[in-house]
Amino acid sequence: MWLGGPEGFTDWSIDSGFASDDREDWSTNLNAQCYCKLEPDAEGCDTVPDPPSYFGCTSVDNLRWDHTADSKPHRLGGNTFSTASGDVDNDGDMDLFNFEIVHWDVGDTSDPAELLVNDGAANPVFSRPGNEAMGLTRDWDGNIDYNAGDMTGALFDFDNDGRLDVLIASSDYPYTRAFLFHQKADGKFEEVPMDLGISQPHAHGVAIADFDQDGDLDVVLGHSAARCSSSPEECYSKLVGSKDVFVQEVHAFRNDVGQSGNWLRVNLVGGAGSNRSAIGAVVKVTAGGVTQMREVGGGYGHVGIQHELTQHFGLGTACNVDRVEVRWPDAAGTVEVFNNVRGNYVITIEQGQGVVQYDVPASSTN
Repeated sequence: MWLGGPEGFTDWSIDSGFASDDREDWSTNLNAQCYCKLEPDAEGCDTVPDPPSYFGCTSVDNLRWDHTADSKPHRLGGNTFSTASGDVDNDGDMDLFNFEIVHWDVGDTSDPAELLVNDGAANPVFSRPGNEAMGLTRDWDGNIDYNAGDMTGALFDFDNDGRLDVLIASSDYPYTRAFLFHQKADGKFEEVPMDLGISQPHAHGVAIADFDQDGDLDVVLGHSAARCSSSPEECYSKLVGSKDVFVQEVHAFRNDVGQSGNWLRVNLVGGAGSNRSAIGAVVKVTAGGVTQMREVGGGYGHVGIQHELTQHFGLGTACNVDRVEVRWPDAAGTVEVFNNVRGNYVITIEQGQGVVQYDVPASSTN
């Protein structure tokens, strides 16, 4: 993370809390415990407990542990593959969600996929409430030897209630799949059961858009078979002759939940001094006493995640929008404000024109 200023950029990764959490006790790593059991005279091993009996501990050559390097702070900051940004708590600043690979045997020091909450300061600091406190824990179907392949994911409001939800696409380790978490009114999350539609195993790669143009966000998920050779029963496969062949499938999930809430969709067209796609623009929508914020993004994360450029806002029970504010990505940071905008429409705002164009009639179901 780099902070920009008049004199250039400053590395703010450590000071912000983004680079790593404060869990640096490498002795919780089962591989380190085994190493110290086999090499008790090694530096720092005198206080390290023995590994549990179910963890095989026969040779240092079979361990996921380099004692010289892996015990250093820079190796204890997780295995981050993607970071999504969004105003999860609707307080006017961008929070982050890190998507991480975590192996069951590495202990508490491996940062899990989790929410990082922005304190809103000019030089922001991110706190980590933790998955247990936020309702984002997973039981991995009761398996101890899980591997979280959380390489991609997204923040989006799938039920149009005005609060961002979390989709974690956990890739091709055993037991992995897509996990969808709904944000409740109290700011905590709860997992949405797979039988409601997001049931993709070994999900890798995600795209969010209103593909059927009905006023709610749909999901497309890819599928990875990179590690299927070790667990074919966990992956898609088809029989070709007498041989199993692994297949990688893309599945589209149509949203039939979002119609319970009202919505507004905003297309931006950049003008003089801005890029035409308005990437970098910030849109704030105020309705029902709540202000939501979105930023037009040009892609992020592992293998280049790119959602639609239209900015989607769930309005809950609010039928109309009191205020739409757009900060354009030009050098001056030009701001335009539009009041009394009707909900359940797709609107287009072109920089400098001072008008809202209503593009699509309201759905007859809302």
